[in-house]
Amino acid sequence: MYILEIHDPEQRLSALIEITNRVFDTSFEHIEDARIIHGFSYLATSTLTKTNKIGVADVHLFKKIYWLRSSAQNKLAIINNAHNLTTESQNALLKDLEEEPDHTITILAVSDKRKLLPTILSRGIHLKSSDISAIFTPLTQEKFPDIVYNAHSKKKDLQHIDKFLNLSFFDQLVYINKQIVGKKTQQSKVMQDKEDQVESFLHDLLSYYESLLEKKEISSVAMIALIEDGLRKLERGVNERAVLEYIILKIHYG
Repeated sequence: MYILEIHDPEQRLSALIEITNRVFDTSFEHIEDARIIHGFSYLATSTLTKTNKIGVADVHLFKKIYWLRSSAQNKLAIINNAHNLTTESQNALLKDLEEEPDHTITILAVSDKRKLLPTILSRGIHLKSSDISAIFTPLTQEKFPDIVYNAHSKKKDLQHIDKFLNLSFFDQLVYINKQIVGKKTQQSKVMQDKEDQVESFLHDLLSYYESLLEKKEISSVAMIALIEDGLRKLERGVNERAVLEYIILKIHYG
């Protein structure tokens, strides 16, 4: 999932049109014209409320149109003016952002990313206009997985994950207890709006295994499923240390 922050609404819309045209190798002048493409979904305003807020009902309708389509279909979904999503609608969207179908690109376009929940911000790849030409290329069966699965690894320095995975089982336990769980407990209330230490580590670990898909390492698929399950458990309030230790145990001993 990508987060595109452009304050000016016209410039933001122009950037979204450029992305859509690049992904589908078309030349639409207006983004609404792209609705004719089966794999494209777009939400910018509420059709169900009397305000400019995008509510839960709007999100549910959007998900029915978008996520329930065939998972074999390459898809692009854009929520423009995502800063107008209510807290409730962002929470309704969160689980689906974590469990995007295969061959899927989702973009949240905002004027101010600070209006998005920290849990959403921590899961997104933050874009600038200058990134568009480098990341989004005409959608083909060969190139699309690169955009979806490997974008995290292109944006993040994952050397710390590589070093972590080379540690012994015991040393990994020590690391998570001191450097991840331990550091989080030391955070002050002032820092609560920043990315969660445990979730950040798991997302980096997830990005590492996603990057291996490019190398056709099928074994990474099981690891990806394991880590995604761990993130869902965190959302349900399962003990963070227990989640991390279980994932490490499975990485070492299957």
